[in-house]
Amino acid sequence: MSSPCPHQSNLSKSRRDFLLQSAACGTALLLPATSHAGKLHELDGDVMVNGRLASRANEIRALDVIKTGPSGRLVLIMGKDAFLIRANSEVEILGKPKAVLLTGLRMLTGALLGVFGKGATRRLLSATATAGIRGTGIYMEASPERTYFCTCYGTVEIEDQHRMEKRLVVSGYHAANIIHAQLTDGKMMQKAEFVNHTDDELVMLEKMVGRVPPFVSK
Repeated sequence: MSSPCPHQSNLSKSRRDFLLQSAACGTALLLPATSHAGKLHELDGDVMVNGRLASRANEIRALDVIKTGPSGRLVLIMGKDAFLIRANSEVEILGKPKAVLLTGLRMLTGALLGVFGKGATRRLLSATATAGIRGTGIYMEASPERTYFCTCYGTVEIEDQHRMEKRLVVSGYHAANIIHAQLTDGKMMQKAEFVNHTDDELVMLEKMVGRVPPFVSK
């Protein structure tokens, strides 16, 4: 993981205004129909869906597996939820077979930024952690040894794979934890720094589903 980015607890007024204007511009044209299958709105580099090379014409449904190569990157919208999946990632969409509304994601490896609409609780799974979320912005990086999980805003309940430790995280602005595969310094979870994702990326994702992150409106 790269060196921590500076943690800024307060955005300047000019930056808040800029983010608000960016998020508000054109959102009416970007509202997705919740009854439609997931769509790939951006697609760069090598991206596979169920083992086949993907294009923006692909429709994404429950049980589909998305895999990105070293140069791969994509933005996916499913209903009220939007995701930025980074390079070298593998993600399974959870839900009833071929359903268009997801119940969660299984992050096998890689990195993902996600924003979730209010409604039913979603589950995010990795090799070392389970998280229950609703109406939340999150960022996660997953490997077999550990999961980096940032609650960018909202409420998340995180539990390690062995069910030894559970945390309820309520965040207004980037509260991160690392969840280990095994006890590390006597703990399964440790607080972490805000790294490898940006406020601008969160604004971009929320804009695509007609919303503004809560930290922008304050």
